[in-house]
Amino acid sequence: MMGSITLRSDPNNMAYNEAYKTYRTSKAALNMLVACDAFEYKDKIKVFAFCPGYVVTDLAGQREEKMKAGFAKSPVGSAQSILKIVEGERDQESGQFLHDNEIGELYPW
Repeated sequence: MMGSITLRSDPNNMAYNEAYKTYRTSKAALNMLVACDAFEYKDKIKVFAFCPGYVVTDLAGQREEKMKAGFAKSPVGSAQSILKIVEGERDQESGQFLHDNEIGELYPW
């Protein structure tokens, strides 16, 4: 989500007021790479951009507090979402910016 230019520009988005300029910029660049690769390799391989949502890791700190608050999921939940892509359940969404584990749940670039 943090790499979506559309969502960054939306004052109603939950992360609108969050700065994270360097992080956002790197994610936006990665999204462009996915879009370019999806075009270039469309007849050869499937390419996805994937955002698992907010996942609690030790990187952000306060792991236990965030898990108790219920607004973040565990790394296991993230892995289950990625597994759906690996197993081919989301092949029809190749070249798009997928979110979480529901088919059709996409982010705008």
